[in-house]
Amino acid sequence: SLDSAWQKWDRAWNHQKGLEGEVKKVAPHHGTYDHPLIYKRDAEGLVYRFYNVKANPIQGEPISVVLGDVVHNLRSALDHIVYALHFKTARSGVLSRKVEKHSGFPIRDAKPADPPSQWESIKRLSRAERDAIELLQPYDARKDGLEDCRRALSEIHRLDIIDKHRRLHVVRAGMAAIGVPFIDGHGFKQ
Repeated sequence: SLDSAWQKWDRAWNHQKGLEGEVKKVAPHHGTYDHPLIYKRDAEGLVYRFYNVKANPIQGEPISVVLGDVVHNLRSALDHIVYALHFKTARSGVLSRKVEKHSGFPIRDAKPADPPSQWESIKRLSRAERDAIELLQPYDARKDGLEDCRRALSEIHRLDIIDKHRRLHVVRAGMAAIGVPFIDGHGFKQ
């Protein structure tokens, strides 16, 4: 069943709510833009972009720890889904040690040479299940409404690896940008 995946998802949600509380403690005005503007001109000099930027490191171990918990529980929920899919197709109701060891949701930023039927973590799933997982891979650049999902999976995977091996550094940032065309000889468009 997907009970364990839902439990991980719920745990991530609870951590995310805790994260919001920790951010409010150290950055009560998070999201306000009360800082001076800076501008950058693009390479051709055709557009100036104005930014309202202020980025300060947020001090406080609880935030990076809780953020790591959110990310890890989301990543773990994906692995639990694949495990449940493997279990669903197990003939004897028991998974082999090899399947248990290698079962997991693959997240690939670059297209591998091998097709999903050869990916150790999902090769024993049905073709339809493998195809669905492949459709969500970040390396898939098609414009089909799943771009945000693919980007999120890539970020979850990247942040989970960072959190496992070193500390996540959290930064408070606010930014707004407006592109203004540059008209040669006249400065900014009036």
